Amino acid sequence: MSIGRPAGQLWRRPDSRVEEAFSLPLLSEIARAAEEAKFDALFRADNTRLDFSRVRVSGPPHYLEPMVVLSALAARTRHIGLIGTASTTFSAPYTLARQFATLDHLSGGRAGWNMVTSTVGEENYGDQPLPSKAERYARAREFADVAIGLWESWEPDALVLDRAAGVFADDEKIHPIGHRGRHFSVRGPLNVHRPPQGRPVLVQAGRSEEGRDFAAEYADIVFAAADDLRGAQAFYADMKDRAGRKGRDPDSLKILLGTHIVLGATEAEALSLEREWTDGVDVGKAVEYLQTVVSPHLRLAELPLDEQVPARLLDAAEALGEEQHQRGLAWLRTHQGSTVRQLALRHRQNSLHLGFTGTPEQAAAELARLFRARAADGFVLSHSHLPEGLELLTSGVVPQLRRAGLFRHDYEGPTLKHHLGLR
Repeated sequence: MSIGRPAGQLWRRPDSRVEEAFSLPLLSEIARAAEEAKFDALFRADNTRLDFSRVRVSGPPHYLEPMVVLSALAARTRHIGLIGTASTTFSAPYTLARQFATLDHLSGGRAGWNMVTSTVGEENYGDQPLPSKAERYARAREFADVAIGLWESWEPDALVLDRAAGVFADDEKIHPIGHRGRHFSVRGPLNVHRPPQGRPVLVQAGRSEEGRDFAAEYADIVFAAADDLRGAQAFYADMKDRAGRKGRDPDSLKILLGTHIVLGATEAEALSLEREWTDGVDVGKAVEYLQTVVSPHLRLAELPLDEQVPARLLDAAEALGEEQHQRGLAWLRTHQGSTVRQLALRHRQNSLHLGFTGTPEQAAAELARLFRARAADGFVLSHSHLPEGLELLTSGVVPQLRRAGLFRHDYEGPTLKHHLGLR
C-alpha cells in the first residue's frame, strides 16, 4: 500500500496545519508516520501547470517538485519507498535516469518513477501544441528504453573499489548504449553507477489502450482509477491478461487502486466531515472544473444544478470522440442517474477514483473486500485531512488489516522491490 497526498476542502479546518503544507518538517512527519505503519511507499503526484479553476478554493493547489522533496525525505526515512512523478513529454531521458539513479542510491534502493506522458502544460515548455496521444506514447516507449539502457549501462559488478590494486571500476563492464532513435540520441553510459535496485520501480497510470499496453510492457505498478467494484475488477483482469500476452508473469504487475478515504472515529463523525467538506465547495466552480474533464461540448454549467444530464447531450459529446475526454465521459455515463450538483461534488471529492467515508473498521473491511474480489493487489490511499485523518489511517485502518492477515508487521527487505514482492 502507498500513501498519497490529501485533497479537498478539509484544509479549512482550524487544526489542518495547511500553513505547513509545503514545509519539510510536516512532510517528514507524514513520511515517518507512514513508515512506522509499514506502508510500501509514499507517492508524490505532479502537475506542470497551475489550475486556475481550483487555486482559489482548493488546497493544496500547487505542487512542490517531486525529486527535490523525495531526496529530502530519503535522508529522513530508512525503509519506505519514494515514488515520484516525471513526464516523458517534458523531460530528457539522460537527465531523468541520473535523477532516479541518484535517488535510488541516496535512499538505499527505495526509488520509484511514475511515468506520465502529460495531457497539459505545453504552454510552459515552449508553447508548441501537445503531440497526439499516439505520438506521446511512442516517445514514452523510446524514453523508457533509453532510461532502462542507461541504468543497465553499468554491469552489476562494474564498481570494483579495490584499494590494493588501485582499481575503482572495471571499465570493460561499463557500456555506452549508442542510442539513435526517432526522438532521442543518447550515447551513454550513465555517469552514475548501477542503482541498488538495478533500476527504480516503474509506475504507470494511463487507462487508454495506449496507456494499458505501455504499462503491460514496462510497469511494475499500475496506479488504477475506478470508482466501483465492477470497473476495478474489469481493469484488474484486463491488465493481468495484457501482461501475460507480453510474456510476463501476471503477478509481476501490481495493480494499486486509488482510494480517497474520509475517516472518523465514528460513522457519524465521518459523515459530518464529509458534509463539512461539501459545505465548503463552490458548486459553480466545481461544475466548471468537471466540464473541463468530461467535455467542453457538454456545457454542464448551462444545465440546472438539480437535474440530470440529458442522455442526448452525453451521446453528442461522446460522438465527437475526443481522446482526452474518453475517461471523463465514461465516468459520467456510469453516474447518469445523478444530478449535475451531485456529479460535480462527487468528482471534486474523489476525482475519478474510488471514494469511501466511514470508520477505520469500515474502511479496512471495504479494502479487504476489494482485495479479495480481485479488484486490486493493493491501494494508493489518500487521507482526507491532517492530523486526524492520517492518524486514523495509520493507527486505525492498518491494525485492522493486520488482524485480517492482509498487512505486514514489518519490512522484509531494504528496497521498494522487496516491499512489493518484485524480483
